[in-house]
Amino acid sequence: MLSSVPDFITIASKIAQRDGRLVETYMFVTVVYFVMSLGLSTLVKKLQQGVAIIR
Repeated sequence: MLSSVPDFITIASKIAQRDGRLVETYMFVTVVYFVMSLGLSTLVKKLQQGVAIIR
């Protein structure tokens, strides 16, 4: 996954330059990363609660 992040940004940059829509393209990339981060954060929180040791 880590190697796909620069690839995604590189492709988005090329598309933005080709189409002349820098703001829209980078906003899309921002929303994609936000949704992925929020989803993964929620998943990790649920996993931590399921594995938590009761003291």
